[in-house]
Amino acid sequence: IKSGTSQSAPHVSAVIAMLKGLYPDISENEILGRLHAGQLAAKKSSYKFNLGGVVKLDSALQAKQQSVVRPIFKELDRVIYKKSSMKVSFELPIKNYWKSSGGVQIKLESENSNIRFLKSSYSFSSLAFGKEQSLSVSAKIVSDNAHSLFPFNVIIKEGGKTKSYRHEVIVSRDVKG
Repeated sequence: IKSGTSQSAPHVSAVIAMLKGLYPDISENEILGRLHAGQLAAKKSSYKFNLGGVVKLDSALQAKQQSVVRPIFKELDRVIYKKSSMKVSFELPIKNYWKSSGGVQIKLESENSNIRFLKSSYSFSSLAFGKEQSLSVSAKIVSDNAHSLFPFNVIIKEGGKTKSYRHEVIVSRDVKG
């Protein structure tokens, strides 16, 4: 029994191939929407290694059109702060992969007591199919001598559903200031 991307890639690829075979005109966004909408929720302890679930073929194939609003963490692995300001800033993209959504509410929660979000709540009146909206996020560093790992949660409420996504970034001080 093994885990990791080498073991999961063939399974996810097979589900995508079946989706393309059944729905030849399916878009990349709908494929991702179906994968996310049809996933089996992951155990909280395994969040570090996945984006919220395990792919399920039958659920992905049978998923009904729905909005699938999620954060994009792909290139967010490190943030830099200046000692003079003790603040970090970064962009956090939020994307809707399938059906257009109504109101979207987003809350950020820090798991590091040394780092506090300056603004923790965001909202969009709507988010169209395939569209991305970016949050300009800022946080204050309380102590310059504390742990450099910044785990945080992104909680998204939309269409009567609440989903939570966990991510970790490394916080580094700018050596120039």
